[in-house]
Amino acid sequence: MNKINIISEYNNTVIEYDKSHNRCLSDILRSNNIIINTSCGGHGICKKCLVKIADSHGARKVLSCNYIPDSDLTVYIESKHSEEKSEEIFSNTAPSKIYAAVDIGSTGITICLCDDFSVIAYSSFTNPTTAYGADIMSRISAASAGLGNEMSLLLRKSIYNIIISLLDKCHLSAESLCRVVLSANNVMQHILLNLNMQSLASYPFDSENTSFDVYSFNQLFATDNTDCNADVFIIPSFSSFIGGDIVSGIYSKNIHKTNNTFLFIDLGTNAEMVVGNSSHMLCTSAAAGPAFEASGLSCGCAYIPGAIYDISINRSRVSYKTVNDVIPTGICGSGALLLLSELINCGYVDSHGTFTDEYIDTGFIIAKSPGSVIKITQADIRNIQLAIAAIKTGINILLREYGTTSDKISHVYVSGIFGSSLDFNRLKNLCLFPEEWIDAGIISILGNTSLAGAIKCAHEISEVSPDFTDITNRMQELILAEHALFNETYMSAIDFTQL
Repeated sequence: MNKINIISEYNNTVIEYDKSHNRCLSDILRSNNIIINTSCGGHGICKKCLVKIADSHGARKVLSCNYIPDSDLTVYIESKHSEEKSEEIFSNTAPSKIYAAVDIGSTGITICLCDDFSVIAYSSFTNPTTAYGADIMSRISAASAGLGNEMSLLLRKSIYNIIISLLDKCHLSAESLCRVVLSANNVMQHILLNLNMQSLASYPFDSENTSFDVYSFNQLFATDNTDCNADVFIIPSFSSFIGGDIVSGIYSKNIHKTNNTFLFIDLGTNAEMVVGNSSHMLCTSAAAGPAFEASGLSCGCAYIPGAIYDISINRSRVSYKTVNDVIPTGICGSGALLLLSELINCGYVDSHGTFTDEYIDTGFIIAKSPGSVIKITQADIRNIQLAIAAIKTGINILLREYGTTSDKISHVYVSGIFGSSLDFNRLKNLCLFPEEWIDAGIISILGNTSLAGAIKCAHEISEVSPDFTDITNRMQELILAEHALFNETYMSAIDFTQL
């Protein structure tokens, strides 16, 4: 066996590997719970898995997804590869009943421990399956290539470890946990349960699994090491595109019981949206891609220490704020949208999304830090532009097919962690939403409704589980790509103008 000496900002460790297996460095690290950013799925495209190594051939930087080690070596893990994680304990009391609510997002996972009255602890961390690709399709491809069980075990182990850790920090035994509720999109549900995803890999992307059995804690997490008798309930999906996270979000606020016409939208990679009222709901998803989460941008990063999240420009002078007020390491999704809005206001980018001649080749520099230049390029703007166009197209066609118009919408509910970080008044010139919605003040930022629904469900389950068919039976799905006006509407939506 050969050894790899891991040196990072937080700790040092040594792992072993068998060079005869011919595995790339990122795979070896991942199997030892060291997650490297391979947002392109390990195809050597994004270059974000670059690490410094020292072996018998000397010190150098390599793409960990392409480099196959064959001797002892040292790997230096920079902070940009460190897992984003936050955790807080609110109570050290010992209630008789404890519930766990879990939101499994495509990018991040949040776990809350609750008693009968409130949240007593939470942990938020990077979804470890992002190591198989930033986007959902990369992970479906990984599963199709035989890595489904590996992904499933990695995901289950991460959730299990955090739940047990939170219980321990609250001085609670696993035996006190009586219920776990999981909320996730349909692909993450398949990955968690290691279900066959062949039907999700190609058109028409129909899901064969939208509702799920109730599992025991030890059964799902494959452990006999805990005296835990908790049941694990998975909130059902409506379809492959409208997952349990959206059903959970609607359920969390009883939006499906609203008499007036509403729009519910989860701003993110898949941009699921629902228009309707208590009688009927029409839903769709728009393929916005990873630009909103910044993983598709040249200097993009998650909302981690050093991420630029607020920015303003005055006569080419740039002012910005970073998470934790530290040296900038990149720009997160909300920061990228604000930057683009500022560039348009200053006349550096026109309504077609094109830089002026001064910046079209070099990009616009935001900040310089040791060893790196943080900037936005013309390609970055195009990625954001296409993501916004997908949202605008989805809203336009959805309202049209429902038989209503934007002025007839009484309330707009924006869900998701990304959406909660946006100031829509400062983003008017991007035309993401109709201006009348912003001016009328009908937009409500709800935050993580997927998690809120899981918490509510954990409290409401007694002998009978909540009847989610009360929601799904009112739903009808619209497939945007099949709509006759999709291409025409999408092309019209690309410019930064109202449709």
